[in-house]
Amino acid sequence: PGAQSVAGYSRTDDYDDESETEVEPTEYDKDDGHHHLRVVEEHSPKDKSQKDHDDDDLLLQADIVNPDEENQRMKEQIDAHLEKTIVAAGGAQLIDEEAEAAAKAQRRKRQMLLYILIALVLSAVVVIVVVVSVKNVVDEANETDAPTMAPTVAPTTRRFAVIQNLEDLLEDEDLSAYLQENPDSPQARAVDWMVDQDLMQTSFPVSEGGGDDDDDDDDDDDDDSRDSFLQRYALAVLGFATGVETSWTDSENWLNPEVSLCDWSGITCNDEGNAGVLDLAQRNLTGQLPTEIGILDSLDFLYLFQNQLTGPLPDEIGNLGDVDFCHLQQNNFSGSLPESISGLLDADELYLFDNQFTGLLPESMGGMVDLLNLYLHDNQFDGPIPSSLGRLKRLQRLYLHDNKLSGEIPPELSGIVSLTRLQLQNNELEGPIPTELGNFLGLTDFQLHGNRGLTGAMPDEICDLRPQDEDVFDQNNPVIISPDDLAILTVNCDTGGGSGVACDCCSHCF
Repeated sequence: PGAQSVAGYSRTDDYDDESETEVEPTEYDKDDGHHHLRVVEEHSPKDKSQKDHDDDDLLLQADIVNPDEENQRMKEQIDAHLEKTIVAAGGAQLIDEEAEAAAKAQRRKRQMLLYILIALVLSAVVVIVVVVSVKNVVDEANETDAPTMAPTVAPTTRRFAVIQNLEDLLEDEDLSAYLQENPDSPQARAVDWMVDQDLMQTSFPVSEGGGDDDDDDDDDDDDDSRDSFLQRYALAVLGFATGVETSWTDSENWLNPEVSLCDWSGITCNDEGNAGVLDLAQRNLTGQLPTEIGILDSLDFLYLFQNQLTGPLPDEIGNLGDVDFCHLQQNNFSGSLPESISGLLDADELYLFDNQFTGLLPESMGGMVDLLNLYLHDNQFDGPIPSSLGRLKRLQRLYLHDNKLSGEIPPELSGIVSLTRLQLQNNELEGPIPTELGNFLGLTDFQLHGNRGLTGAMPDEICDLRPQDEDVFDQNNPVIISPDDLAILTVNCDTGGGSGVACDCCSHCF
């Protein structure tokens, strides 16, 4: 019913050449799969003669598109498509890279959190292990009888504080090691008592003291605390060293953790609250006197006589510079007297008789210038009598008898101008009797018997000290003797045998 133009040719069906008229073309594209065609439809009115009978015919005309233009257009479309594809691919690649980076960051974050969690768990485990270990060590230290100073003991424990204070105050850095090596020693037992039982023991920080005047009161308090701390330790050591738990006949309140040391039997405190009197005489103390006796430097009276104490006197005895009366007689002390004995500078009385002391008498004793009575008899001292004793101007009684003293009697003894009694009997003295000894103005008792090596005659200067009444020698006719007269004068007399001392004025001849 219409016309088509294909490949440049026009064809009309049922078309009358004579009725051909001009038509207006209508174009549209058509793709048959092999060719891209442009279709032109032409519409023309029918001839007037056929207008009533025939429908309008269409004239279709197809023009073939130029191949070069078509190829160019297709190339442009392909290029555009490729460009879009590349852009899309680039965008996708960029998106993939960003996604991968985000994923890596997420993985690192998870790993970091995991590491932190592991570190926290390990730290918690370490803390728990350390706490448990320290607790076990502290429990063992508090339960055992022997003090321990293992390096793992926490510095805040009571034991560590007690030992640290003792080391600092006593200036003894080896104390801790000694306690570990000697867990049964009196010192270790004293530390155990202070740590485990002593409720009165004062803990305090060790300091050098000093400071401004405003701190004087605090310094005094610190000094009092130190004194109390050290004295409780020293007395505890003394008790454990001398059998307070086994042999003492009177140990009332000793090592009682609930009472002040001033209430311990045999202790009297001074106004400062420190031990001023230590009287443990006749209580059956045994063992050796510990070095810690020297800590009790506030003592004025030290009475330990008539016990069973043994061993040497410790050098620290010389630290008791305030002692007025030191009575250690009638024990079983042995060994030589320490040179430090001269440190008893305030001593009025030093009684060491009836022990087992040996060796030389220290020359340093001549410095004990406050002595009134020096009793060293009934020991085994040997060697010469120290001439330094002549410096003891206040000395009234010097008892050196019943020892093994040898050599000549030193004339320097005449310097003891206050001497009233001089007993040198039963030694191994020899030689003549010094005439200087006649200078004593108040001598009432001078005994020399038992020294078979003495020779010569009794000096007239000494005989002049005797009462001048001839009846004084008549035992059947006693007379009153002046207190200043030499009432007793003894010696091994020469009775004509050629040995001994010729004495016409002696009260007793042996």
